[in-house]
Amino acid sequence: MGNQHVISYDAITGDILWQHELMSGDVAPTPISANDVVYVVNMACPLTAIDASGAILWKNEDGGWPDTGSPVTDGKYI
Repeated sequence: MGNQHVISYDAITGDILWQHELMSGDVAPTPISANDVVYVVNMACPLTAIDASGAILWKNEDGGWPDTGSPVTDGKYI
């Protein structure tokens, strides 16, 4: 299995707006979004925040991420 991408598409044209090669292996968690920020995580990818323009805002590399659990947020806390 190769690296997996997190990709943002234009909803009208289908064009790729941005992409990041962050994940690897089997990807089960679902990315979430809140306040124009997308959050992604899996066992091989630290919790990563990506803004609407595609810029990586931060990564939490503390480790111990689940291999199948999706993050949740109330818009303030993850």
